[in-house]
Amino acid sequence: MAYGTEILSSDGRVWMTPDVMPLIYQFNTTVSGFNATTIKTINTSVPTSRACIAFTQCLSDPMPGRFAVLTYMSQANGVWQVNVRGNPNISVKIYVFANVVVPTSRYGIQYFNSAGVETYNANC
Repeated sequence: MAYGTEILSSDGRVWMTPDVMPLIYQFNTTVSGFNATTIKTINTSVPTSRACIAFTQCLSDPMPGRFAVLTYMSQANGVWQVNVRGNPNISVKIYVFANVVVPTSRYGIQYFNSAGVETYNANC
């Protein structure tokens, strides 16, 4: 059950309520300098108790059509990590999303669930 408002999609389905926390953009970073055995690890600061996903964008690939980049998630010290392995001389941009609300400003809209936990704000 929703408290407060609901945001509906164009076809009338519920898209967001205070009871549902969407995956929210956290940050992006670019990694490069791979070799045959290099695995780059990016700490996200997202707690492992939260959902976290990373998307990759290949910025340069000297060997098109072949293995370019492998990305996988792992957990260490209570946070999610993004691990990336790629072809030599490749450059990759990593985009991280999680169901963690970014810090709020003094203005805008905030959503709270029935337990009083912030699930979304206008800064997301």
